[in-house]
Amino acid sequence: MPPYRHLHNEFISTAVGRGVIGLIALIALLAAPILIAMESARDDRRSDRVAFAILLSGCYTLFGLTNLLFSHDHTNTVFVSCYLILVAAAHQSRVGLTRFDRPFLGIPPRA
Repeated sequence: MPPYRHLHNEFISTAVGRGVIGLIALIALLAAPILIAMESARDDRRSDRVAFAILLSGCYTLFGLTNLLFSHDHTNTVFVSCYLILVAAAHQSRVGLTRFDRPFLGIPPRA
């Protein structure tokens, strides 16, 4: 397709526009939340993290396959935001944090 724009299927569009390597990278990106949740600490919230990861990757996959992505910018922003929340939750479960402390960031905490 010389005037390549969008084939209304995220996986086919990625394969045509970015090749096999791009398609593999997309699939790895969609598998990452599930792998992170599966490898998180085995506590009482693990099943919630796994369900959240499956929902996140599954919805993005379903929306990409059926062209229900209303705007790639919005969907990608939601995916990345939810992915970062999942990574933070997995890290929190691994190190055993029970409350959030503001990171130092060069500004001393209030006394």
